[in-house]
Amino acid sequence: MRKTFKEVMNMLSVPKVLGPYETWPWSHYDEATQTSISAEVRMGSQDDSVEAEIQVIRDDPKDGEAPFECLLWVIVERRKDDQWCTTSLTHKGQPHPQDIYDWEQRALKVFARCAVLLNQSIMPNFDEIFQEEFKSNDRFGSKGGAGGSKSPIVRPEALLDMRKDGGGF
Repeated sequence: MRKTFKEVMNMLSVPKVLGPYETWPWSHYDEATQTSISAEVRMGSQDDSVEAEIQVIRDDPKDGEAPFECLLWVIVERRKDDQWCTTSLTHKGQPHPQDIYDWEQRALKVFARCAVLLNQSIMPNFDEIFQEEFKSNDRFGSKGGAGGSKSPIVRPEALLDMRKDGGGF
């Protein structure tokens, strides 16, 4: 995925082009679950990379839940000719495998979908959104066979039968 910086900002639902040290935040607090979720796009001191992060903070975590969790962390960096490329994806603290087709764009879609919901003061269901975008069967070239055989059976008499409608080539 190679996009211009403005296209990357649009894909992340940021309404303006960020400069060095700028951030664009979203957040929502759900009183029923006592959970706060925030999303943020930030530019570092140089204008060569952008980070997008979604975090959840639980006031009263259940057994086995952490009070703070980074759900998604995406890094987009500038490459040659002012083209920007997603270089890293971390999902719930673990590096996400990059063998899923179009993972770079899907990561930005997950972030954007969550940001739009947060902007509408709706608590996004992060796990559901992530599963929809990153289906487990989407890979570079599917492993299953929906295509034809590599060595089809060809009957030469069917190709060169001149008796039928002047067949042949």
